[in-house]
Amino acid sequence: MSESILEAIVKHVVGGFSLQIRMLRDFDDAIEKLRNTIYTTQAQLLDAEDKHATTGDIALNHWVEKLKDAFNDAEDLLDLVSSTDVMTKMDKEVRIFFSCSKQLTFRLKMAQKVNAILERLNDIEIERLIFNIDLRKPPVMRSGDKEELVFGREDDKKAITKVLLDSKDNLSVIPIVGIRGVGKTLLAQLIFKDKNVENHFNLRLWVCLSVSDVFDVKLILKKMVEYLRRISLENPPMDKLQSFVRENIAGKRYLLVLDGVCNEDQVEWLSLKKELMGGDRGSKILITTRSFSAGEIAGTTPPYVLKGLSEEQSWSLLCHVAFEEGREPLRPEVLEYGREIVKICRGLPSMIKLMGNGLSAKRPDASSGIKTIEPFSESSTHCNFLPVLKRKECFAYCSLFPEDCIIDKMTLIKLWMAQGFIHSSNGNQHMEDVGDEYFMSLLRNSLFLEFKKDEWGNVLSCRMDDLIRDAAVFVAGTGSTIIDMKAEIINKRSRHFLFCSSLHSSRELLDQLLKAKKLRTFLLPTQYKGRLDKAIIDKLISRFKYLRVLDLHDSGIEMVPPSIGNLLLLRYLDLSGNEDINLLPTSITRLLNLQTLKLSSCVNLKELPRDIWKLVNLRHLEIGGCKSLAHMPDGLGQLTTLQTLPLFVIGKGTASLGKTGGLSELMGLNNLRGELTILNLGHIKIDTSESNAANLESKGFLQAVRLQWEPIEGDVDPANDEALLETLRPHPNVALLGIEGYMGLNFPSWMKDDIFWCLPNLVAINISRCSKCQHLPSLSHLHCLKTLYVGELTSLEVIEERDHEPSRGNLVGGSGRQPAPSSAVPFSSLKELTLYKLPNLTGWRMRREGVTAKNQQFPLFLSFPCLSKLSIEHCPNLTSMPLFLNLEEDLKLTDVRRELLQQQSMMVKQTIATSLTSSTSLSSSSSSFSSSSFPSFSTYSPFAKLKSLHIASIKDLDGIQWQSLRNLRSLVLITISNLVYLPDEIQYATTLQHLKIVNCSNLMTVPEWMSNLMSLQKLEISQCPNLTSLPDEIYHLQKLIISDCPKLLERSHTETVKRF
Repeated sequence: MSESILEAIVKHVVGGFSLQIRMLRDFDDAIEKLRNTIYTTQAQLLDAEDKHATTGDIALNHWVEKLKDAFNDAEDLLDLVSSTDVMTKMDKEVRIFFSCSKQLTFRLKMAQKVNAILERLNDIEIERLIFNIDLRKPPVMRSGDKEELVFGREDDKKAITKVLLDSKDNLSVIPIVGIRGVGKTLLAQLIFKDKNVENHFNLRLWVCLSVSDVFDVKLILKKMVEYLRRISLENPPMDKLQSFVRENIAGKRYLLVLDGVCNEDQVEWLSLKKELMGGDRGSKILITTRSFSAGEIAGTTPPYVLKGLSEEQSWSLLCHVAFEEGREPLRPEVLEYGREIVKICRGLPSMIKLMGNGLSAKRPDASSGIKTIEPFSESSTHCNFLPVLKRKECFAYCSLFPEDCIIDKMTLIKLWMAQGFIHSSNGNQHMEDVGDEYFMSLLRNSLFLEFKKDEWGNVLSCRMDDLIRDAAVFVAGTGSTIIDMKAEIINKRSRHFLFCSSLHSSRELLDQLLKAKKLRTFLLPTQYKGRLDKAIIDKLISRFKYLRVLDLHDSGIEMVPPSIGNLLLLRYLDLSGNEDINLLPTSITRLLNLQTLKLSSCVNLKELPRDIWKLVNLRHLEIGGCKSLAHMPDGLGQLTTLQTLPLFVIGKGTASLGKTGGLSELMGLNNLRGELTILNLGHIKIDTSESNAANLESKGFLQAVRLQWEPIEGDVDPANDEALLETLRPHPNVALLGIEGYMGLNFPSWMKDDIFWCLPNLVAINISRCSKCQHLPSLSHLHCLKTLYVGELTSLEVIEERDHEPSRGNLVGGSGRQPAPSSAVPFSSLKELTLYKLPNLTGWRMRREGVTAKNQQFPLFLSFPCLSKLSIEHCPNLTSMPLFLNLEEDLKLTDVRRELLQQQSMMVKQTIATSLTSSTSLSSSSSSFSSSSFPSFSTYSPFAKLKSLHIASIKDLDGIQWQSLRNLRSLVLITISNLVYLPDEIQYATTLQHLKIVNCSNLMTVPEWMSNLMSLQKLEISQCPNLTSLPDEIYHLQKLIISDCPKLLERSHTETVKRF
């Protein structure tokens, strides 16, 4: 009996052991089978979601949710197996940790899970047959796919068309007002293309004002000219625009549509109408706007308020978009589902079309990203939302961002990458570029609203319209959740969370959250600032082993727990803004899938992990603002896929240390993008191997390069700095160059005569704290240069530009741009110039080769043709500069001599006199100049277009021609020591809106003529101890701020309050 029992036990154990061996032996085959099953399941899932969307079948919905869960679990398992295999192969410590027995145990455990998921997917596949879910079918073309569908707008069209055709006024403005998505633009286009309207008007023009456009007369005239000429214009002169528009509308009955107006400034409207008064009687301006106030201010007729569609009109539109041939669905549950959608859309055609297309779109293979309808032509509306998504994940993921949240573009793309939403169609295309295409497609189709651009015109951030965000939430379903204080129950199936509530005060929510063990995304709001204790962080890390995204920014973390290394699937880790972090745990280098590591503003972080080279998939290492970093780790240069590295710190004695990385770490990092700042270059000695190791010339994706030398105690070697800078020549594509703290006497060859050829695409240059440099390189032929900053060059005495053919000796290919000819206007694109703390600078001279001394002043007239902002501070000896004729935005003068302003006035007079004297010879030659080019002195005053003037730390205001300040909006006067009375000429600056006077110790009174400044809205006066009186009345003043003016307050405090 006992033998039979023992035999049975042995058979059971041996049988189980044999099963385990068989499972281990078949493990690789099972993994491959699971991969193939996932591929098939993905196609089934897409088809099932479409079928559910069009039928609304509740049972099918449960099946879809089951399939989603199984699909995601299978994906998690495959990622975990793959990551563990890679880590085991590359890391000795891991191989030791995973002893032979432990590796077998792990593989056995994984084999069991793989088989369990295969069985689960097989069961779900059997259920598929019940619901008759077939694999991919060719998409059925809907009537809504071919052309714009318009429902319920005939009455609106007739009413507005009647006003356009009947009125005989000189120039009427008809506003269409309505909320976003109601169809204002589409209605305007229907009217614009109407045959009766086309026959009635001799000329029709369409101008679209985007969200980012400021209402500006010049911009509107520019767009009118571009519409008429079918070309794009780059910064055309205002007078040319005015002339062209007047010629083309003169004597014609015209219709101008201004689409997307948001201006509520009546003065701007009057300025625009003044430019458009040359047409025939009956000319019309039709505007679309979301602002009722804008419509009232602009309109000569009451605003036409466009309402949403009726429920039946909305239903008809949805049927045509979502259902075949526009027929109502037969099944009652589908009918009810569609009616619910109509209610959600609130009569907005754009929303109905978006939701309808979301129901009807048959999506091809999911690996090809997002398909969009390209930007609409003039015959369709720019406000419409009609993208057809092949993949919904990218759009649905945006549901995690709350209403009115500003979404950083690159952050969003990195989050998409971390979730595996982005796939490159070929091996040569970076995922970031594909992500950018996705983003711009959504932006072009108005799913995103443009919010901010950088200086090169690249979109930096966006936001989502409330209606579009509602659509994203609808598409995301239960997959994404925002948790706030109102939340009561957290859906355990959700894999993406944004936690808006306090983790400390919401213990129940936290407990529920911890039960969602399959979480992939844990985000905190962008504006979050708090403090998470170690226990909470440990729980987050230990429970969520499938996390792809972990955001703990600004959480008051003092120490990152070593357990972070257990999150093997983590691709995105944000620890930025945690000022108390000193070191990162070495275990962080086990995160082999990590793509993005954000450490920005971790101001006390002293060093990066020593074995950072193990993060083989790292693409973005964000360490901007890490002020305490002492050096780079050895081996950083092995991360050749790295694209973001804003900061590179040279450590002291780098060349002699084996554990810190020197400049040579940059050698192979040729995929770097954006900005690179190299700090502490003074630690590099030219006679070491470090001197020529950065290889900046090969980094063609970088937009900005900043080279910084730190202040060094004791003697410096100028020759060492000169030789080093010679080796740090950037790629020709670089747009911004900064050189700070350089101690050489001369700039390198690639910055002298050759800069025109070596760096032809420079848009901005910053040269500062180069205290030994006596000369600047000639920069006048950099035809892309828009911003120039020169500061704290204490040895600089003269800036001299020479107009001659730049050297071609060191031309480097790669920029793809041909330099401008030598006859080009100097500084042809420069818009912003700053000269700061140049105590010995006396002048800025420009000489044209071959021009006699007698005629030297003439070329100065064209030195800064586009300059808009000029700041000259603490340059007490500067008395001469090239003429800044077209200064429009801002002039700031601090601690400068009045001779500088006098010199500008003198140059204008001499230039005009020279041109008039030589007008005969000029007109008879091939030159384009003539006496008519220089009408009068006042017309070409350097300050005629100026909007803001800031003057500080000078004795008096002599030399300023106040009568020419016809566009001045803001005037700031600080520390004008001899100022007793404001110059009477200031009263001619009738456009002045803001006047600020600070620390003018001798100022006694503000004159009565101040009341003549009808546009003045804000007056600030402070630290004027001798000021005793203000004008009796300043009619339009909205804000008066007075401080530290004791005599004024003692004498008339009560009266001042009453009057103002």
